[in-house]
Amino acid sequence: MAAIQSRKSDHIAIAASGNANHEKTTLLEEVHLSHHSLPECNFDDIDMSCQLMGFKLKAPLMISGMTGGTKEAGDINRALAKAAQKHGLAMGLGSQRAMVEDKTLQRTYDIKSDIPDFPLFGNLGVVQAKAYGVKKIENLAQENRLDGLCIHLNPAQEMVQRDGDREFVGCVAFLQELKGSLSLPLVVKETGAGMDMETLNQLSLVGIKAVDVSGSGGTSWTAVESLRDERNGVYSELGKEFWNWGCPTAVSVVAAAKAGFEIIASGGVRTGLDIAKSLSLGAHIVGMAQPFLKAYKENGDLGLDEKIVGLIRSLQTSMLLTGSKNLKALRDNTPYLGPNLQHELKVRGLQPFDGNNS
Repeated sequence: MAAIQSRKSDHIAIAASGNANHEKTTLLEEVHLSHHSLPECNFDDIDMSCQLMGFKLKAPLMISGMTGGTKEAGDINRALAKAAQKHGLAMGLGSQRAMVEDKTLQRTYDIKSDIPDFPLFGNLGVVQAKAYGVKKIENLAQENRLDGLCIHLNPAQEMVQRDGDREFVGCVAFLQELKGSLSLPLVVKETGAGMDMETLNQLSLVGIKAVDVSGSGGTSWTAVESLRDERNGVYSELGKEFWNWGCPTAVSVVAAAKAGFEIIASGGVRTGLDIAKSLSLGAHIVGMAQPFLKAYKENGDLGLDEKIVGLIRSLQTSMLLTGSKNLKALRDNTPYLGPNLQHELKVRGLQPFDGNNS
């Protein structure tokens, strides 16, 4: 169990440092929104409210799952939860594998007892979840008062971990079983490598309705593992080789929109303008992790609060400048796409792009 806690501590430090970012971009810089000089709306009247799987949010933002399993992680989770409750956002927990394997760590994830009024999504890897089974997962959800569950896919990260999972057969069938049995809303998410159409089609066929695309362009978890293991040559080198592996966030969002999913867009989203661009591509809300972790590590609760307020103000400004009085209007404002993104969509069979398909 000490090994798991050590890994979680390493993950927090490396992710917050920014040293494990993808060298390639999200391609959100290739998304250009139309400017309206006569927006005919007042800044303070712009409505950013929305729903995520039936839960009402004041803004289309989720504090993505990033940590748990250590005392520091527990403190971070409580700070994030307070911020989510204050600003009307959703939040996800980091992988709960640690607490399943060591019950003494449950307190680092148990935040709903003190901070109850926001939607909280749990998080398990698909391989571990398959091993635990539906009943154990339901018990986990009850223990942590979860409102929904994210099942994460991370084969690239696992392959560059010395002790990572190597067996992935049966995961699709398990997701179908879980979708049919779980009493909670279910999201399937990637962890920084994005989703292609083949993956999305597999998920659609087994009844999954919501995805967090977690595309490439932000934190690279193959890079995180490479930096963790840099003294152990083989896996460090493998992590470097696959540092930039994945499907860019912008491409993943378009693919998921064409496939008809409820979409959380994450992976390298850093600004309110990035949020607006993601929504214009078809996302329903946007998830962010590293910016919040970095803000909290640098300046505590105040830094976290300032980061959220700044992001919301930036999104609101983007909406005013596009003449969008609400999120539906923003999604209906089809953006112009730059040549690099157009090329990526073309080679993946995702053209023509015609705005939000949901």
